Amino acid sequence: MLITYLLLGGLLLLLAVWSLCRLGFLPCTAQAAECRAEQLLQQHMPPQQYQQLQEQGYIEIPSRLHPDHLYRIFRRRQRVQIYTLNQASSSEPRQKYGELCVVACDPVPDADLFLAHKWMIEADEGAYLAIANRVTYRALRATTDA
Repeated sequence: MLITYLLLGGLLLLLAVWSLCRLGFLPCTAQAAECRAEQLLQQHMPPQQYQQLQEQGYIEIPSRLHPDHLYRIFRRRQRVQIYTLNQASSSEPRQKYGELCVVACDPVPDADLFLAHKWMIEADEGAYLAIANRVTYRALRATTDA
């Protein structure tokens, strides 16, 4: 009977630790996840693109579906911005068109979320646009002016 209680207690302890790790309540585990995510990010980006990300805090990916659009993906957690290319204006070659919001279901490090956005846009832009919540720039301006 004692062995049964010890096994049950051990199982409950493992479940509790697993739950705390999954929810990000263990700081050493979250820090390790951030380190692994950063290594993955660096390994899966061209060196000059990774350098741009380090210096500017974002990268820009041209759209394959809309040749006059590009996506700006930020290193830190925020919406992906869409810009239109304005060939006629040399002073303002890009004009903000809108923003896209895709949120992870589980807590993930920023570097993993960044890579997810990048890979989804590059692999299947149409599917990414289908799942993203779109906020047009005019809608944003209307809400800030009110």
